[in-house]
Amino acid sequence: MRIISILVAQSILLFPLTAQAQWNSPARKSLKSIVYKKIGKASDIEVIPFFGDHNGDGVEDALIFSYYSDKDGGNSTSLDVFLFDGKPGGFTFKRRVADIYGSSPRAAVFSNGSIKVTLTTLGPDDPRCCPTSQKTYTIPTR
Repeated sequence: MRIISILVAQSILLFPLTAQAQWNSPARKSLKSIVYKKIGKASDIEVIPFFGDHNGDGVEDALIFSYYSDKDGGNSTSLDVFLFDGKPGGFTFKRRVADIYGSSPRAAVFSNGSIKVTLTTLGPDDPRCCPTSQKTYTIPTR
């Protein structure tokens, strides 16, 4: 229970926007529905969005981290990372981003052609329960 409390406290510090504020426009609400459909049957879903312009067109794009448990049970958490292009009428799915691992995504920086984002990951001597290292990923968007 203590680990959960620490993770919740970290989430509040790292993601100060309320869940409602993160999805405050019709296009963002529609995007959230698309993400839930892509995840499919799952439980305990946590969707963490980052918004910015990754292709230089002046329209908001999105990088979405989706953590969830299999609906059929088990004790693992899965992570899917989705990249979306923003269009005047909303968002379009670009691709699923592979080989991203960790928790507590933060500090996403969108630039023309890439997105950098930092996650907490397992260090060489960390038990699986308690990652302490951080890794910054550079995700190409082209």
